[in-house]
Amino acid sequence: MSPLEELAASLIAVFAASLLFINAIEYIAGRMKWTSSFTGSIVTPLFTSIPELIIFLIAVFSYSREKGYEIGIGAIIGEPFITSTLSYFLVLLSVVAARLAGRPLSKGFAVSSDMRLPYIMIAVLFPWIIIPGIFHSMFLQYIMGAVYLLSYLLYIWLVRNREAASLVEAGEEAYFVRLLGSPFYALLQMLLAILVLYFGSTLLVESISRISSPQPGSALSLSILLIPMATAIPETIASMIWAFTGKNDLAIGALVGENVLYATFYPGFSLLIIPWNLNLTAAVGVIGTVIASALYFSFVRKGRIPAYVMSFGLAFFIIYICSLAFIA
Repeated sequence: MSPLEELAASLIAVFAASLLFINAIEYIAGRMKWTSSFTGSIVTPLFTSIPELIIFLIAVFSYSREKGYEIGIGAIIGEPFITSTLSYFLVLLSVVAARLAGRPLSKGFAVSSDMRLPYIMIAVLFPWIIIPGIFHSMFLQYIMGAVYLLSYLLYIWLVRNREAASLVEAGEEAYFVRLLGSPFYALLQMLLAILVLYFGSTLLVESISRISSPQPGSALSLSILLIPMATAIPETIASMIWAFTGKNDLAIGALVGENVLYATFYPGFSLLIIPWNLNLTAAVGVIGTVIASALYFSFVRKGRIPAYVMSFGLAFFIIYICSLAFIA
């Protein structure tokens, strides 16, 4: 297959596997009677980030060091960038579609005050990942890596202390359970999804490496853009569905919850094991994520995000595309 055909096939595989995985883990959470805050803020992000984690590990340990490092870092930086920009705009389109369909929705997005915490974590911690890319000190990387990992543990502690007693509502039955009958098959569905994610992720990394090979250094920029556009699809689709049905708090929570993981745990893990080299377009991605998160936080603290603010995500995304053309 050509690199573009490989890219298309890998995107389809990762998308399909991600849908299977999320369907299974939501069913398991309901069966296990996990609380909603623990499932939404801690468990779900850890599992839905598996595609990016697999891509990161494959890139770092299976490909040439420099190219693999670039793809791995791109996967880490790109997820919060995409979900903080393009995903918000797509959620806005879902609301517009709901209004056109005659659904009685309130103006703006009413959100819980508890959502202030993840936005603060992102806005405060995420911009500092640029620093190791400037000074190139492994000692500095180790210090900052440890700080980021401890920050995520602090986040878990804060969430647990705020945790309500409400349980996850029984959601849609897992596909395999519906077909085969036994709840045990939800685990089989999850394992199959992880297997497909592995092979799809391997093909995705290989296709990006081949596409970017004529232009040294572009693998990082392409990874920030392409990989998360595939792996963030399940969260974005879930948010769009919730927004369409007027469940604004769930719609916003699905986007911001995973971003905390990528503002703390994954940067910390990455800083401890690979050299942290960033280009200018990577810095644009980080800055765009931080500005978008700070903007959303200024409205979340008031309990509502106006619809027009959601459209700013598209502007940040277009700026990054332009940066690829002019400075990559």
